[in-house]
Amino acid sequence: CGEARVSCMNRITKIIFFACLAPLRDAEASLEQRVLITAEAKNSEGQLAYSEVHEIHEDQSGNPLRARTRYLSPEKKLKAVLTTDFKKGLSANDYVFSDERDGSSHGVEVKEEGYLLWKQAKGKAREEKLIRKSEFRPGDLVVSGQGLFFYLRNHLEKFPRNEKISVKLLIPGRLDFFSFDLGIEEETSSTITFKMRVGSLLLRIFTPSLHFKFEKSAKNLVQYIGPSNLVDESGDLQTVEILYNTDSGIQARRFSEP
Repeated sequence: CGEARVSCMNRITKIIFFACLAPLRDAEASLEQRVLITAEAKNSEGQLAYSEVHEIHEDQSGNPLRARTRYLSPEKKLKAVLTTDFKKGLSANDYVFSDERDGSSHGVEVKEEGYLLWKQAKGKAREEKLIRKSEFRPGDLVVSGQGLFFYLRNHLEKFPRNEKISVKLLIPGRLDFFSFDLGIEEETSSTITFKMRVGSLLLRIFTPSLHFKFEKSAKNLVQYIGPSNLVDESGDLQTVEILYNTDSGIQARRFSEP
């Protein structure tokens, strides 16, 4: 009987404990801000290739906590989903990209010793490779997924005007990283455009540049031109122009340093 009473008291204590935690979890969730951004991607022929719906959760200071992007066909059918977790970093972060068309997926996991890149085809074993942080030089900007967008938003004013920075872009689909040069392509009183191109002169022949255009005042990304992370229906890499709906975009905020 004594053991039964002790067991009963333990169950009651657990119930009270979790009941007390529930309001704390609700309060923490209520402090988050939810931001929606929509965009349309057009292919090289000017036709709508797909649309994007970005859902970003931020803390009260405007720092991104997690994000989810849905890629929709012109008929509004789900093509792919990208989920990002910013707990371990802003420019280099954990993310998973899932292609709903063929069941494949790939992603990055940030580890203490480096970055675990992985990919998996439907029905196949997962392939992975660890890129150690020691492979990069001090000053290299390591980027995964949508991290470059958030980095640029946070550095519109302080980005060096007369020099380029070295970017190491993690590409889990290749289980490798590639080196890029990032600099300002054009700046006006109201907008600033960044250009990123592959560092290798030979690869530049085959690799299109990436262009990011921001509104300065609101720090909204308004245009992207470059390769898409979503292959076309034939499974080939496609170059797109993405126009972002600034009416639904993020208002001026400062994100934490990576």
